[in-house]
Amino acid sequence: MIIAPSAQADPALDQQYLELVRSNGVTGGQDDALLAFAQQFCSPNPPPFLDTVLPLYGQGVWPQQIFILQTAASRTYCPNRIPVAPLPIYF
Repeated sequence: MIIAPSAQADPALDQQYLELVRSNGVTGGQDDALLAFAQQFCSPNPPPFLDTVLPLYGQGVWPQQIFILQTAASRTYCPNRIPVAPLPIYF
């Protein structure tokens, strides 16, 4: 069985992740909360989705930006984990 590596505490990678997130328009979220989200996303056994995103919503991250966070985490920490784009919502 192959398990994708989880996010590890590496200051250079952490900075790369944060720069990727910020350069893609995410201005909300405290750095420690964004890094915790990346670690949870890359975890082999991630917690329930709402448990990972609700703290970010309270810090100004929009629901539409979660895919950016997931993509940045995948590219930085866990390239074997592929984020799934949200479905469009029609009103």
